[in-house]
Amino acid sequence: MLDTNVIQSRGCSAVTLADGRPGLQFKVRNPNYRGIQASLLIGVDVWINGNKYPREVVLVTLQDKVYSHNELQTTVTGRWQLDEMATITVPLEKVATAGVYQIDVTINIRRPYIPVPYCDSPFSSSAKLVVLPNHAISGPQLGVSTYSFTNDIYTAHHRFRSK
Repeated sequence: MLDTNVIQSRGCSAVTLADGRPGLQFKVRNPNYRGIQASLLIGVDVWINGNKYPREVVLVTLQDKVYSHNELQTTVTGRWQLDEMATITVPLEKVATAGVYQIDVTINIRRPYIPVPYCDSPFSSSAKLVVLPNHAISGPQLGVSTYSFTNDIYTAHHRFRSK
């Protein structure tokens, strides 16, 4: 089952890329109203704790195939199904430590039936995701509740004014 938010609440982890660089991975759902050809995905811009990572460095995994920005633009076989999560991989300068990260993402999709100057449809989303430590956890631990970040009626910060 997919979350309502474009950025999914599960699947965030620190990773090591094929070239040995550290990275951060998280999952997103297709924000469009239907599945699309991968070549219609103009790009994915990511901000992690306020640091921007442009679409040219972000890797997108669709149907177990990893695409760079340039590969997305030229693929003729790739597809992003409506009910499929895409894995977004962002190369980092240093290893992502365990903790809470503010993730902001803008997914740009080209609409082939709209004239070129207006065909770019940006879908923006934000979430706080938790990266767990890589080592095995044993014994009692302090935990982080991601429920406190949902901003529902029980966790939103309300201020009441007295008259």
